[in-house]
Parts: sequence; structure tokens; C-alpha cells
Amino acid sequence: MTANGEAFIEWALAGERTVEERFSTLVLVEHLAREYKYWTWEQRRLTWEARRYNPAWEPELDAAEVRKAAEKLDALKTLSLQNHDDRLVRSLEVLRFLPNLRELHDIGGTTDLEPLRHVPGLVNLSMGTLLEATDLSPLRRLTELRTLTLGSKVLEDYRPVALCRKLKSVRVYCRYPWPRMEGWEELSELRELRWTGSCLGFLGLKRLPALRWLEVKCGSVHGTEGCMRDLHQLPEMPELRVLWALHFFHMDGIERYPKLQAALVAGHFRTAAPAAMLPELTHLRLWSDELREVRSLAAAPALHQLVVHGKRPQDYSPLSEAPQLREVMAFGCTTPQVDLDMLRVLLPDWDEYFLATEPRELPELTWVVERQAEINPDAPPPPPPPPAPPPWKGEPWERNPCFQQSASRWAYRRLRAALDARGLENDHGFFIAGFDRCEKRWEENGYSWMSEPRPANRCLQMSLLGTRALGHLRDVVACVRAFFATLRHPWELVILGTPTPDDDDWERGWVTEETEDDRRREEREREVQREKEQELLAQELRLNLLREEGLEPDPKEFGLKPPPGKEGRGPGKVTTAQKPETPPDGDDVNEKPPVSFEEPDLDWNNRDKENDAEGGLKEADPTDENNDEHWLPPPPNVEPNTFWKSLNLYLRLTEHELRVPERSESTVRYLMSLDAGEG
Repeated sequence: MTANGEAFIEWALAGERTVEERFSTLVLVEHLAREYKYWTWEQRRLTWEARRYNPAWEPELDAAEVRKAAEKLDALKTLSLQNHDDRLVRSLEVLRFLPNLRELHDIGGTTDLEPLRHVPGLVNLSMGTLLEATDLSPLRRLTELRTLTLGSKVLEDYRPVALCRKLKSVRVYCRYPWPRMEGWEELSELRELRWTGSCLGFLGLKRLPALRWLEVKCGSVHGTEGCMRDLHQLPEMPELRVLWALHFFHMDGIERYPKLQAALVAGHFRTAAPAAMLPELTHLRLWSDELREVRSLAAAPALHQLVVHGKRPQDYSPLSEAPQLREVMAFGCTTPQVDLDMLRVLLPDWDEYFLATEPRELPELTWVVERQAEINPDAPPPPPPPPAPPPWKGEPWERNPCFQQSASRWAYRRLRAALDARGLENDHGFFIAGFDRCEKRWEENGYSWMSEPRPANRCLQMSLLGTRALGHLRDVVACVRAFFATLRHPWELVILGTPTPDDDDWERGWVTEETEDDRRREEREREVQREKEQELLAQELRLNLLREEGLEPDPKEFGLKPPPGKEGRGPGKVTTAQKPETPPDGDDVNEKPPVSFEEPDLDWNNRDKENDAEGGLKEADPTDENNDEHWLPPPPNVEPNTFWKSLNLYLRLTEHELRVPERSESTVRYLMSLDAGEG
């Protein structure tokens, strides 16, 4: 035991600790000393709920757990002090015993940030969205801080953030109407800023010299309250590459960012002309019901993709003159737009960016069996391999997340077409999750185009649902490898496989009745939550009145009351509905004995029990599995149900190799030995 650990034990168990200090210590002890793998989620939820909704609740520390946690303090690098179902952590004094902490998350309930002085080596700090502190000046001690997330409805002064000169990424949820941000010009290394809430603080900000990514959300798309006048009200950002700007009354000012490559502008503007002046803009998304014209974008020299969301029809025909345009999509307008359909026919595809000049010759497939390493808690983790420089360094993919999005969408469409050409169709269980799951949603409403783009990698995902699809694994591998050989850059496919898919795997759409039931259930849950929060406020008032009168409240008189028939609810307890009392002998002689039942075979109630030695599971067909039974025989000398039970695949396939987990090696080799259609 180190001196730091002994000091922690003495401090934590001292009688003068406040309730909030004991609670934050309890959260730390739970994190380090309790084995939650033996707890069900319901047990944890009930524990959190009991202390969240009881203002008189008193934390109790177990000395043995405190000592066990003390042994791990010096090694702790990452800590989260808050769960959204739990009571708020309001004291950070326990941080004095965490000298090597580098990441601290979810401290939203605290009112005093001064204890952050004990962890000057913090690199990542997330305060959540419920911060109650009004003074950010203690951030001046975090000289190594790189990322910061905070949210508050009481905080006005954000100027101390500028004291963390090494910040690279900041995310703010500002609920105060008049924030102050002066001094942020000194953040010379700030690359990403995501701001949600009142943007009036930007009016006093002149320049963000190194910013490359700005997301700013204010006001409402369909209303004018909270809107900024135009983009001139944003600071100068000479290095800006990605701009997600919601919501602005005019687009004027966007031309001030000559290095901009991807942008979404939402608001009430009528013309897209200012964006046509940007020399490097490849992806533009416009969201405005007032938009009258897009013809000016025909002069945009680098525009590759245009997405328009608005109720007014547009004249898209002039865009055929745009020199680099590849895609145009429109949503929200119910009027047929024939010129848009004609324009899509005329536009070139993405092939020149993503398709190889000539298909490459395929080498023999290399198998890589990923062995499960022995777990040794005392062994140091292996150093990460040095990142290899990508062969496409400097191309638009590397610089532009929207370009990556376009590449993934193009690759999914091409792969779907290649599989369909071989008869490996979606309806037969060859399901491309990233494409088939989202395509309808993307194409019908367009809202997904308005979400912030996420940096992607060249990786696709595919599911083999049911035994029919699994029996064609070799054909799938051959088809995908041939497809990868036609691409300009290296790609990877993750293959998931299950013999017993359910409705979620098939991505069946909800019917109206199910959607309505789900909506009503969510509304009931929200109403219950509102009632709990209101009851908590009433109990806090009652508790304060008792303490003002000098009375010591009993914690048992506070908190949530169990519903009728549920006394004894809580972790490790049984409700009265679960455990009825047994009447004494001679009472209620006419009582019927309990009905016995045989527990169903949940794993294999779908197997053919008469021909168990010759077959496996029924084929799960998306329409009618009774009319489309398909049997895939197990390997020779292997018990069928043992084979099927272990058949849940996770494979990674590239043009050159197939990576297989050790536990699935024999299964995959057997499936790869089958001819297409065998079984």
C-alpha cells in the first residue's frame, strides 16, 4: 500500500466528511472495488434510483472496499463520476488522491471546480451538460488539456477556457442567453469547435486562427427567434475546412472562408450565390424553405455534391454546366421536378475517383487466424503499431468527411449491385447493413444528410442471415474480392453471420400500429419521469424545512414509494408479486396446486428433432420460413446442434486476406469448402 493509498483510507473514513464528499468517494470505490459483472442492469438501476430520488439519503462506505480501491488509485488513468440515472456528483475533493488521472468525464453536478488543481495532467475533461459551477477560472491549472466538453444553463463567462492554451477540441452546450467568449483568439491550437445554444458570444470574437471544423447551432430552422443575421457575425477563420451552420437568416459571409470544403447552412436565405465563390467547396447542403434559386451554383468550380432541403421547387437544369458536379439530391418538395431527374442522367459518376483504371489480378487468399491472447493483468500492454501512411495521402478523402461519406455510399451501391448480379440478394439473407439499413431513410426524408458528418474509413459491413446465406460464404468471399480488385484504394469488409436471424437482423419496418404503441409507451415513460422529478423537488423543500427547524430527518421517510404489491423492491430483494407467502398447513385446503410447466428449449426449439443427426436449423426467411426451409449439413463427425450453437461469425475480408477468430476457424474452413448452393 502506497502512502497515497493510506492517506485516502484515512480521509475517506473520517467522520467529518460531508455527504457530497462521501458520495463522490463511494462512486470512486464502486468503480475500483466492485465487480459489476455480477450485477444485473436492473439491480444497478434500482440502486441508482434509490439514491437519486431521496434527498435525505446518506452514503455508507465499506472499509474493506475502500482499502481495495486504495490499492488501485495510482494506476487510475480514466474516470467517469456520473451516470445519467444516478445522483449528481457535487464534490470533486476525492481527486486529490488521483495523481495520474488523464481523463475525467461527467462531473456535471459540481458547483466548485477548484479541486481540479489536484489533477494538472488532465488531457480530456468532460463536464456533461448539467454543470452547476459558475466559475471556470480553475481551468487555468489544466495546462495539458487537449479536449473539453461542458454544458450549463447558469454559466455566463466562458473566457477562462482561453487559459487552456493547448486545447484542440471544444464542445459546448450553452443554455445561457448571453455568453462571453472574449480571449478565445489566444487558442492557437484549437482545431474543432462545436457550439450549441446562444451564439451571441461569437459577436465579441474576432478571430480563431487555427480552427478547421466549426459546428454552430442556434435558433430554429423553421422560426426566426435565435437566428444569426448572416455569417459575417462569425469570427475570421482562415483555416476553416468544415462548417455546419444552423441557423442563419442570410448566407452572406460564407465567402470569407476560401479553404472551406464541406458546408451545411440552414436558415431562411433565398439565394445560394455566396457559396459559388468558394474555390475548394466540394459538398454543399442547404436547408431553407425560402430558397428561390440554385442556378448560381453552376459557377462553383469544385462543387461535387449538392443537397437541398426545402419545400419550394427549383430550376436545376443550369447545374448541368457545373464543372465537377456528381450528385444532386432534393428533399421536402412534393412537386415533381422533371429537370432534376434529367440532370441526374447527365451528371458523371464518382468512378474516376474511386474506381481503378484496370482490375487487379487476385492473388491466392491468405488466412490470418487471430489467436486469443492469454489475459495477464500484470503484463504491460503491447505498444500500438506505428500508423502506416495512407497511400491516398493528400487526396480529398483525407481532408473531407463528406467526401468519405460519398465514397462509402458509392461503394455500398456498387457492392450491392455486384452481389445481386450473382444472385446473392438482400431477400435471401445477404444483407449489407450500412446500405440496406439506411438507404430508404436517406432517400425518403433527407434529414440524415443534415447531421454532422463523421470521419469514416474504407470499411463496409455485411450480414449473412440464415443457413442459406452461410452456405454461400465462399461465393460471397469470391464476389467481394473481385469487387475490391476493381477499386482504386484498399477496402475492408466485416462479415457477420448468424444461422437464426430475428426481425431486428432483417431490419423489418414497423407497421403503423407498432409505431403508435411505441410512441405511447415513450410518452408514458416521460410522464413517469416528470412525476419523479416533481416529487423530488417537493421532498427537497420538505427536507430543508425540517432542517431549518433543527430536526434530523429520517432518510427512510424520503425517496420513491414502491407501488402497491412491490414492497421490498431493491437490489437482492424479491417483490411480493414474485414470492407469495405460503399459507400454513390446514389453511385454504381448496387451493389449487401450482401448475408445473416445462421450460422451452430456447436455443434449439427450431431444430428438426426427428432428423437431428442430418440437419441443422430451419432457414429463417424474411417472408415465410415454412415455405422455404433450407438445410445446411454440419461437418462430418460433428454433433449438429453443437456446431450451430457456435456459429456466430465475425470475419474481416480484404482483397488479399481473410481474418478469422480462432474460435471460428474450423467452422469457417468448413463453410468455405462448400460449393455455392450445396446443402
